[in-house]
Amino acid sequence: MAADFREPVRVAIVDDQHIVREALAQLLEESGTAKVVGSYRHTDSALEEIGKNGAAAAIIGFDAQVNDPIVTVAKLARLHPELALCALVGPGQPGRVHGAIAAGCGGAVSSSATLDVVVAALQALASGQAYVDPKLGGQLLSAEFGARHYRPPARPRE
Repeated sequence: MAADFREPVRVAIVDDQHIVREALAQLLEESGTAKVVGSYRHTDSALEEIGKNGAAAAIIGFDAQVNDPIVTVAKLARLHPELALCALVGPGQPGRVHGAIAAGCGGAVSSSATLDVVVAALQALASGQAYVDPKLGGQLLSAEFGARHYRPPARPRE
């Protein structure tokens, strides 16, 4: 069933840093397109609790963690297979994106992404689609397939 975006997407935030969770929650709430239904650390009891709050998606912080976020994603995917998972990854870390997707995330956004990109990712994931932030997508493809960075053709001299 596709998500109805006339209502805000119900989101849980998982990050070991309280200040990160609070700032992200405030931004998402103020956008009017997301309703933060829970803010959690990477602990087993918190991960079990997420299933009780009716979240459609969870965004998992991957930077400066006390706990391994890959373990968190694997546990969430196992405990709550209906929950759409989104990795919040530092820019320039295609290996983290690959690991997050391999562990069960349906998508990833850069921690430097705009709020619009984060909301677009959460909406896409909640409706059953995959989503990778364009900033990370090119890096991921380059890392996976060894592609060279795109350079526009030289302009002809007049």
